[in-house]
Amino acid sequence: ISLINMTDCDNDLWNEGKEEPKELKDIEFEVQNEKDIKGVYYASADMPDQLPAELTYSVIESDRGNKIRFMVPYLKYWSIIWIDL
Repeated sequence: ISLINMTDCDNDLWNEGKEEPKELKDIEFEVQNEKDIKGVYYASADMPDQLPAELTYSVIESDRGNKIRFMVPYLKYWSIIWIDL
């Protein structure tokens, strides 16, 4: 899952110059999933070390099946999440 921060942008044309976006912190996600999860990981070009980090997640039952819930700690420009099945 690629995350691109376009907060407070006048348009959504990703390839045009923009004002610097507002930093986002502790962004909560819920993703529908029907398979066993081995891990949820996060990496960001915005972080000084740019090393991937494992995210804590929980499995939630819903009326449409299982979902996983996790929190992304920081997004300035671009980050990526991957779910290891």
